Amino acid sequence: MYALVSLDEAPLQQVELDVLGLSAAMSGPHAFASGVAVAAVDPDANALGLLKTSAGITAFAGFLDEPEELAATLGLAAETPAVALALHALRRFGDEAPMRLVGEWSLFHFDLQGRVLTLLSSLAYRDPMHYAIYGQTVAISPDMLTLCRLPGVGRRIDPEGFALSVSRARLRAFMGSRTPWRGVIRVAQGTREIFSAGNRRSIPPAAEPPVTLFRGSFEDAVEASNDVCKRILQQQLRRCGRSAILLSGGLDSTLLNCVGAGVRSADAEMFALTSVAPAGSEIPDERDVSSRTSAFLGIEHRFVSPAPWVSAYIPSATTVNFMQEPMVGLRHYLYEALNAEVVQSGGRALLDGFNGEMSLTRKPARHSQAGWWKRWYRELRDWNALRTQQRVSAGDAFHVRLSAQLLHSLPREWGDLLDARPLAAPAPARGRPFGFNPSLGKMAMLETATAEGIRHVLPYRDMRLLRLAASFPGEFYERPGDTRPLARAMLRGRAPEAVRLNTVARPFSPDYELRIVSQAGDALAHVPGYRMAGVGEWLDLNWLDEALRKIRDHGLVGEHKEAQLACGAAEFLFLLNSGS
Repeated sequence: MYALVSLDEAPLQQVELDVLGLSAAMSGPHAFASGVAVAAVDPDANALGLLKTSAGITAFAGFLDEPEELAATLGLAAETPAVALALHALRRFGDEAPMRLVGEWSLFHFDLQGRVLTLLSSLAYRDPMHYAIYGQTVAISPDMLTLCRLPGVGRRIDPEGFALSVSRARLRAFMGSRTPWRGVIRVAQGTREIFSAGNRRSIPPAAEPPVTLFRGSFEDAVEASNDVCKRILQQQLRRCGRSAILLSGGLDSTLLNCVGAGVRSADAEMFALTSVAPAGSEIPDERDVSSRTSAFLGIEHRFVSPAPWVSAYIPSATTVNFMQEPMVGLRHYLYEALNAEVVQSGGRALLDGFNGEMSLTRKPARHSQAGWWKRWYRELRDWNALRTQQRVSAGDAFHVRLSAQLLHSLPREWGDLLDARPLAAPAPARGRPFGFNPSLGKMAMLETATAEGIRHVLPYRDMRLLRLAASFPGEFYERPGDTRPLARAMLRGRAPEAVRLNTVARPFSPDYELRIVSQAGDALAHVPGYRMAGVGEWLDLNWLDEALRKIRDHGLVGEHKEAQLACGAAEFLFLLNSGS
């Protein structure tokens, strides 16, 4: 969504329209009126909608998953366009609209008579929606650096926003709509932003209603899960056209491929894609076990291994410029290779079984509880140690080592939160709805757009599946003698029995550890350049230098992931903060 709005109806400046790429000659849904210009942009024209009346302009980008059901609820025709459904739902349901508008989408609405602008995002991102306010002007773009090029904004990193973008879970409460760029604000998931002359309101989504316990049998739960998964995969394959589905020896990806193979059609092609070890490396991988599944299903199967010279430490300039944030992920090099293979194979999307444990492959309550207690004990131990030393673990609250200068500038209330005693352990879910995984918020922040132009689709975060899985009683996830029984029951007869019962998991990136050790020296060679570029104002480069030397000389150390992420953050600062 790209837009420029003058809340006081002052003429729009041509230089700002040019920066945002807004012109009357552009293709795709767009609208211009007094003091407002908006365009919904997406390679898939079916994802876009625009309504313009004398009262206002509404633009929509994305998809609603159950439009006919929503239309019936609203008393509208089944064929009502998504943009009209979204507008009616916003008017009728208000704060509950994101909950009712199941899907992934962005919404723009401008009341021409009252000069009131509303921005709204779905509960999980499809595309990010960012905005900047200067004077009585609001500029909107999915691209943060585009907003930074506006004369009224500028390109400056916000120290607190930067720190929060690399923070761990306990500080995310402060994240909200912050970004690493000063003056650039994110529309948070499910949040409604309302602007009028001299006023801005931010309205969070209504809370999910209490989960109602599923009253059927275990077999009923398996059937209901099958139905929802079929619906999700069928919709995604039809929307995306030819798509790849990641396939390993694990339950999450195997289930997606088995369901996908059952619902594919001439206009909804799919093929399997597996990450494997480099040829001749003799590193164990999942080529054989995944091949059993693809042969059983009779589906096309491709294998991917990133070139050996591609760095696990230094993300490509393409990735950094696309992400525009310091956290690029530990497997950025692998996803670049996977996405490139999808493009080369004529695909338009990569369906990923990431975080299936949020729903159908959740660990039994006793295992979740044991893991929770271990984390709780570790946090409590650290908390007591810190209290004894009379200091706060601010430096340990981030995925990377920040500079002392930056740490000392952070707000005191952050330290107060870190200094709070860990919460008591949650009660076991047995006999009650298992509920939602508390990490869902982080998963919902992942956008589906990629630098390669394909969509990175995450079926396991679909709210229809999450709500169903949350309703199952805890005992459905811990049947005697059976680990992750729901998914294994769903796979019965759909996958080779050896794969269905497999409990051996191999790394998603088989040569990850080899890359981390062998490429540490090359990453170390970048540190002097980071120093010269002023990256040391933000990151502790002395620590990074020492950590990379340890990895190079002694192999894997406990801080290798932190060093890897620090290199990604340093590259972000080196490439983007310098204006290159």
